[in-house]
Amino acid sequence: MGGFFIVHALFLSLTSGMAIPPLTDEATKVLIAAWGAITGSIAILIHIHNWWKDKARVVITGEVCWKQCNRTNTKGIQVVVEVVNHGRRVIVIKKAGLMFPRVKGEPFGVFQARHQADETEISGSGVALEEGRLARWESLFNLPSMERYLHRRWFLFAEDTYGNLYKIRPQTDLKSLKETADKLAQPS
Repeated sequence: MGGFFIVHALFLSLTSGMAIPPLTDEATKVLIAAWGAITGSIAILIHIHNWWKDKARVVITGEVCWKQCNRTNTKGIQVVVEVVNHGRRVIVIKKAGLMFPRVKGEPFGVFQARHQADETEISGSGVALEEGRLARWESLFNLPSMERYLHRRWFLFAEDTYGNLYKIRPQTDLKSLKETADKLAQPS
């Protein structure tokens, strides 16, 4: 408690313009300890702030729609997944697409979309996303391959090289997409 009064007296003498009394060994120790506590606390706060900002912040968006390609006479569900990194740390996205979680007695379904190639592709290991960078995956999946999954919950996903799974569940219902497509296919 005596150290507080010494620091307080030094502060008052500095701010009031009075002459600073000679420091004793005790006062010097307290002053150095106070200085270390203040600067150490500030350094810890700066370190926590930098750690928080230095993470990769992955935001995934996408859409699922019914598409019919007249050129190849292919009908199916078009999946578009866009992944953006809003963090400072570079992250490598390995794959993205449409995923159906495992249900008792039914298989786990993953339909991986194709990346729209550009210079961000790293040979075979994924797409490197720097801060503010966007990557897009897009594929048309034929309906028979997805038929058994249409009644299940699903989501769009992206997976990084560490195995972290980023996912989003859009509002579109795959079963209603199929029903709409069936109505469009029927002759009027």
